[in-house]
Amino acid sequence: MLITKRISQQSLTLLGVLLLALSVMVTADVADENSENLKPWLNRWESRQIGFHLSDVNAVLTKFADKLLMAEGEEDCSATRVFVPLCGKTLDMVYLASRAGDLYGVEGIKTALEEFAAEHPEFQLENKGTSNGFERFQGKQITLLKGDYFQLSQGHTEGQFDAVYDRGSLVAINPALRSEYVKVLGGLLAKGARILLVTYERIGTPEAMATGPPFSITETGVREIYEGLDWVESVTLLHKEDQLISFPGVKERSPGLDGLVETVYLIQAKK
Repeated sequence: MLITKRISQQSLTLLGVLLLALSVMVTADVADENSENLKPWLNRWESRQIGFHLSDVNAVLTKFADKLLMAEGEEDCSATRVFVPLCGKTLDMVYLASRAGDLYGVEGIKTALEEFAAEHPEFQLENKGTSNGFERFQGKQITLLKGDYFQLSQGHTEGQFDAVYDRGSLVAINPALRSEYVKVLGGLLAKGARILLVTYERIGTPEAMATGPPFSITETGVREIYEGLDWVESVTLLHKEDQLISFPGVKERSPGLDGLVETVYLIQAKK
């Protein structure tokens, strides 16, 4: 009996050590800013090459916010749960929080989230530590998760979302990952949810069109990704405008680029 008890205790101790080691390995892996996918973005934040970060709320968001935050026939969006993938420290989150309910953002670079918390003390964001592979910054109305977007699930976000604001996230990642990106997103949506999607289409030489980020995607490409999904009701084109003059850094990095067309879609999930 005593031998059995000792073996049992040793087994439990060993199991605990193994689980702890596994937890550390997983956390280190998903949060590694020096990984192939995140290292270029870390370099940009460290060198302050963050031209993608706007100094004001995006005009596209303010123009189409009602379509994003309220279902047809609704007049109140104060309870709408909003998700912002690859959020950086965008001021759009401040605007969305002023209009809607709980907001979650996910980002791979910790500096971006720390700067958002410091620049917006009204949200009282505090680092709550790491759990299930994500470092959590939590405060009034806003929760920011630092980690690997592709590992995200409803368990991390404490439920589904009614609205997703994707301003340049789909075109920030390697195009080969787009299908997986959308698969993760679909798993976070409530029935009848809306996605406000902002993408860019490059115009110019083949070399200029192939570089990124932002990586080019046409309207046909967006429809091919979304319209075949069983949870998508519709994909509606809302707006198109050449924004090359607004992003001089993109032009400098892409000789032969003649246009950078910002394209806005509303994607409606089935109810």
